[in-house]
Amino acid sequence: MPLLVKPDRRGTGEGIKQKKSSEMAAHKAKTAEIKSFLSSVGLRYPQTQAEVKLLYKEMGIFMAASVFLARTPATVPDLPEQGIQDTKEQMRFRAVCDERITLPLEAFGNLATSWPPPWAPTV
Repeated sequence: MPLLVKPDRRGTGEGIKQKKSSEMAAHKAKTAEIKSFLSSVGLRYPQTQAEVKLLYKEMGIFMAASVFLARTPATVPDLPEQGIQDTKEQMRFRAVCDERITLPLEAFGNLATSWPPPWAPTV
């Protein structure tokens, strides 16, 4: 009597081999496409996690620019800047003024007594 019995096989396993080979071919095709994109942009294939993050950032910028150029009408980039737009100096001044606007804590004194508002449903 044998100590080890071979398990019964249901077929030759060709379906699994075909699936793995098709997945590997798809992976190689994607890798080749990524490498060709990287070479066209002037980047090399990432070797570390930091390089992968940089790659995602660069690809995001590239795709955003591509979508902007593809979907924006040709007349929009030629439009002049509007005069209602604040300059950087005006924005800095507004930010300095905004951070100085504060309320004393006493202004929130009767907040607890006025909650819930009268229009809120009661339970």
